[in-house]
Formats: sequence, structure tokens, C-alpha cells
Amino acid sequence: MIVAVVLLIAGALPFLVYGAYLLVTAVPVPPRKPPWDAYSTGFAHDMAVLMRVVVVVVMGAALLYVVAAVFAFLGRWGARIALTIMTIIFTLPLFWAISIAASRTSGLVVIPVVLLGLSVGGTVLLFTPAAARFINGGRPRPRLREWATGPI
Repeated sequence: MIVAVVLLIAGALPFLVYGAYLLVTAVPVPPRKPPWDAYSTGFAHDMAVLMRVVVVVVMGAALLYVVAAVFAFLGRWGARIALTIMTIIFTLPLFWAISIAASRTSGLVVIPVVLLGLSVGGTVLLFTPAAARFINGGRPRPRLREWATGPI
């Protein structure tokens, strides 16, 4: 169970670190030019703001992923389901990054493949019988009838 949480956090950590780096070292947002300046459309300003918004959204999703991993470690069943859904959603951009990296250069394929392996591996480990025992505190999981009607 600890290995699963470490894998999940390690899979989200590059997004948090690189996002923080981009926010700290980003070029300042250029001021908007007056509308009567025919040669300036404000495109640089809009792109700088858009980049910051995308970075904050990605960092927020990665932070949510880490929080769900911690909740799964603490034994919340819903967190495992949320992590599975987020892993499925996050693998789509990673597959896109793998296809782009493979078309450009083979060396860059390693980074998204490692991130994909970390997140999928951690999610799969959360559904092993050992993880279920850990989450239940050593108690066997109740059968459906006992769960619905109470002990027989």
C-alpha cells in the first residue's frame, strides 16, 4: 500500500514541481497596448495569461491527485475510485505526449512513459488483495447481503 502511494505521488510530483517553476520564472505579463495602436493586438498579453491559467489548472489537478492518493492510503474507498477515474483521464494527455515525443525523437519518450507507468502502477496496486486488507484494517470485506441487511 505504501508503494502504491509513493508511486502515485511520484507520478504527480513532476507536474507540481515544473508548474511551480513555470509560475516563478515566467516572463512577466506584458501590458496591454491601447486599442488605437494598430500594430498591437494584445496577443502576447493574452498568451501569457493563458499560459498561467493552464499551469495553475494542471497544478491543481496534480495536487488533487496527491490528496486522493493520501486519502486512499488512509482507507477511504471512494478515494480509490476517484484515483482510478483521474488516472484514466490523465493517461489520455500522456498518450498524446508519447505519440508526439515518439514522432520527434526517441529519447523524449522515456519521460511520459515513466509518468504513465508510475500512475497506472500505483492505481493497480491499490486494488490488490493486500491493499484491501490494509484499508479494511485486517477485517474481511463484508459480503453484499451482510452489507445491505446487517449481520445475519
